[in-house]
Amino acid sequence: MSPKSLASLVLLCTPRLVAPLHLGRRAVMCGLAAAVLPSSTARSSDARPAGAPPEGPTGLLEGAQTYYVNAPRQLVVVADTAREASLLSAEFVICGEHHNSPSDHQLEASLLLGMADAAARDGVPLILGLEMFERAFQPALDAYCAGSLSDTELYSATEWATRWVWPWDQYLPIFQLARERGVKLVALNTDTEVLRRVPVEGLGSLSVDQRADLVPDPQGFITATRDPFFGRYTNAIIMASYDVHVLNRFMDARATEAGFFSARILRDEAMASRTVQAAGERGRALILAGADHVKFEYGLDRRLRRYAARSGRANARVETILLNASPEDTLSASVNSLALSLGPEDNAPRLASYLIYSASGSRAARRDDAWSKLHLQREDQIIRTREKLRIQ
Repeated sequence: MSPKSLASLVLLCTPRLVAPLHLGRRAVMCGLAAAVLPSSTARSSDARPAGAPPEGPTGLLEGAQTYYVNAPRQLVVVADTAREASLLSAEFVICGEHHNSPSDHQLEASLLLGMADAAARDGVPLILGLEMFERAFQPALDAYCAGSLSDTELYSATEWATRWVWPWDQYLPIFQLARERGVKLVALNTDTEVLRRVPVEGLGSLSVDQRADLVPDPQGFITATRDPFFGRYTNAIIMASYDVHVLNRFMDARATEAGFFSARILRDEAMASRTVQAAGERGRALILAGADHVKFEYGLDRRLRRYAARSGRANARVETILLNASPEDTLSASVNSLALSLGPEDNAPRLASYLIYSASGSRAARRDDAWSKLHLQREDQIIRTREKLRIQ
């Protein structure tokens, strides 16, 4: 399938998916949240009312509060070592973070340590897949893991200051821990040059080699957009941020809605395919990515399952985790409840397999004035650095 054929197939799906955009981000989000808030309560003694916010120290990961979302979409306390051991020994664990949250990164380090211990006991390799690094810089990650690059040299070699921007010092302990434990670092993100071009020129701008590298399963890539819930996911998660990206100059002003949509699903597809490729026949993977790539299954989750099946690992367990999720993160219309699925239907995609919260004493409040100020400062820095890279 040629790049232009691939682009044409995706664009055939795009109008159906983005048609309700005239409602605006708030209307789309509030309408969705009103539909997804469950009304039933959990019957099990260890389950909390569906969608209720977590409370109390219940977790096993360094004092964290850990919950899983069960089939009836209820939030259930993880109160036994067997379930935690099952999570830490899953073949693929996809972790959704807030990029500027120190608490999230501390939880990620704990997850990495737990998974590294489990992999060592079981005699299987573990990789750490990272949205933070672009594919072109894999040689630098390999050199770092081999001890040939220092922390500072890795920062420079991967052009962190202009490619990722978020606080290096918050991520560095994770990279150091991975190197100490012999966990391979894998660059998952699509190169900036491609992500700048596709929103403007579409998927047809990909070369044959780029298409083969980023989308090794073009038919599956297209088929995924035809799932009954994918349109709802697209409007609520992907296209809801389009206006924000344009107004804040996060991308080229010439970008189109269809191009923005294409670039986003291309990015998820590429991260999923690279993870499975790097894990090999029997390896495990912990993937760190932004929360929007993880929630409600259609970002990385289902794509990774598809690539695992294509590689002969159809029975591989894939678990998703959201860290310190707030009601707003889950698109809930209530400030007191979490939306645990993408709709009222029994088969609607769930928010994630697990929700993990930092111990109450250390969890950062991300919606207060201090967080808002920090967030705006980071956004301004991103705008300035990306402006230097913008296509003229």
